[in-house]
This record gives sequence, C-alpha cells and structure tokens, in this order.
Amino acid sequence: VCSGFVYALAITDGLLRTGTYKRALVIGAETFSRILDWNDRTTCVLFGDGAGAVVMEAQQQPGTREDRGILTTHLRSDGRHKSKLYVDGGPSSTQTVGHLRMEGRAVFKHAVAMITDVIEDAFRTTGYTAADIDWFVPHQANKRIIDDSAHKLGIAPEKVVTTVQMHGNTSAASIPLALNVAIKDGRIKKGDLVLLDRASGQVRVFRPGWDLELEWRWSPDSKWIAFSQDDRDFNRDLWIAPADGSAPPVNLTRHPDNDRSP
Repeated sequence: VCSGFVYALAITDGLLRTGTYKRALVIGAETFSRILDWNDRTTCVLFGDGAGAVVMEAQQQPGTREDRGILTTHLRSDGRHKSKLYVDGGPSSTQTVGHLRMEGRAVFKHAVAMITDVIEDAFRTTGYTAADIDWFVPHQANKRIIDDSAHKLGIAPEKVVTTVQMHGNTSAASIPLALNVAIKDGRIKKGDLVLLDRASGQVRVFRPGWDLELEWRWSPDSKWIAFSQDDRDFNRDLWIAPADGSAPPVNLTRHPDNDRSP
C-alpha cells in the first residue's frame, strides 16, 4: 500500500540501530493490475505495477546535523478514513469483488492536509526548513497532490522529483522508483538532504549514503521484463524474465548464449 515503503524504512532503521543487523534490503512492490476494476475509469487509468528497492547499511555517525542516514521519521495512521480508499474483498473467481475503490476528491483533500502537517512536524524536530531541503521525493499519487503539497510547504518546484507521469501511481513502489530516476540522472547525490513522504501521513528526512543502480524495461508485447543492474565493481549485467513470473530471471550477460535475442 502507499505507506508500506516508508513504514518498512522506519522498521529497518530501528533494527539497524540496535546493532543486531548490519545491512538490509528494503523493497516496495505492487501489482495493482490484479485488483483494478477495468470498467471503473476513475481508478484503472491511475494505478500501475512497479517495484523498487534500496539497501540500508548501519554506519557510525558523529551525531551532528550533517549525519548521513535517517534523521527523523514521523508516522501516522487514521482508520476512520478507510472508506475513502480500500479493496472491497479478497480474490474472486467471478471478479465481482476484490477491486480497488476510491473516493478521489476526498483522498486528494485529506492527502494534502496530512502531508503538509506531518512534514511541518519533521521540520520542527530537526530544526530544518523547506529552504534547507535539497530534494523532495513524495509519493507519486498524482501531480496535483505533489504540486499542491510542495506549494503549501514552500518547497521550490525545481526541488521536487516527479515521476508519476512515467508509471502512474505504483503505491509502495513509487518512492524507490522516483529515487532511482533522480539518482541516475545526477540530481540526488551523497550528502544531499532528502525529504520523503507518503500520502497517508508518513514522512522521512535523510541524507543518502548509498548508490542505487537498477533499471527496468518492458518488452513491446508486455510479455517480458528486462532489467540491468550494476554490482559493487561497476559491472553491468542484463537480465530478462517473463512478466507472469512463470520462470526465474536469466542473466543474459553471463549466459553462454548471450549473443542471441530472447
């Protein structure tokens, strides 16, 4: 769901701080195509499938404002608003239930109010202001929510990372996908002050101390997913997998027949 990735970051951050674990992979993934009502044009055109991940590693910091890593996290949840965005049941062979339902106008109004309120709490906790933020990477729900939230907070438009136009609302996957784009194109760099938010009232302020290199592409017929990944030695491998998950990914770079097209 929308808040899943930020919640996962918060839990992982807590575990790493205990010293029990050194390194963790945090994944945000969604397959909305399984729960969309394709006759409901108010939802089916807005959401998309996606996946992204980050690696988190525990590192000793001096304890100053210039620390790298997670600086503060603010999480909120309010079950009273369940009816505004929900799934109306489990899997159904008749396809009569198990679909995403949303009150779009109500979600928009609630999202903008909650996002700005919780971000202001984060500013008060850290002593930072909107002017100090290098990059704002919001949940990619829709551009109006992103633009209105940034405007209300006083964050300059050129500091906002927006990728919703590329893949729709991919819920838990949207922030890692946006991070990937902004890191690959050189905007977000190590040491930058980055603000993340989710539409349901979660926010995180951090300075990245990691690199993310992962790129996905769909085949024209949507039957295959190809992705490239850089390892720690900066060697790039090309992988391919069937989109329906019927077989594991194949590393084409290291495959003996890598000169052949799949």
